[in-house]
Amino acid sequence: MDVHDLALAYSLSSIAGLRAGLTIAALSLAVHLHWLAAPPGMQWIGSDATLGIAAVLVVADFVADKVPGVDHVLHLVHAVLAPVAGGTAALVSDPALSDGNGTAIALAVAAGANALGVHGLRSSARAASTVTTFGALNPVVSIVEDVAALVALVLAFFVPILVAIAALLCTLAAILVVCRILARRLTRAA
Repeated sequence: MDVHDLALAYSLSSIAGLRAGLTIAALSLAVHLHWLAAPPGMQWIGSDATLGIAAVLVVADFVADKVPGVDHVLHLVHAVLAPVAGGTAALVSDPALSDGNGTAIALAVAAGANALGVHGLRSSARAASTVTTFGALNPVVSIVEDVAALVALVLAFFVPILVAIAALLCTLAAILVVCRILARRLTRAA
């Protein structure tokens, strides 16, 4: 796996943590239009059926994530979908990977864990938004997430190393913020 493919895998798995369905839809479109060559066992992702299902799910996800209360249920569903989408994105990003290959399995697991971690940070931020604004800002936060994911997806296919660096920096910043918040709460509790 070369650096470009690894950066694409990391970028896409990070974006899957933010918008799993959108990531799969983008991958499906890229493979369908032959912009990306999927490994032999992953060709199904470029099928008409996968593209259609992914498009319907993206629209449903977009609408549901704007409804306070429903967005939190959707986040529970995404706790399962994000790792699957992240692992799938990583597998599709490198056409040299073969089915059952130990490297492919390790990459899929690592990418799934990355997507789950990003999703966890996203869910924590949404919960904080709900508590502080009684959910009033959640639709705005959702739109910001949509735009960020869409821009990152487009850029990931053209400059994956740049997107991977940005994703890593955003993740590290989010982790630092969460650690500071937890430290303050522990200090106040003590």
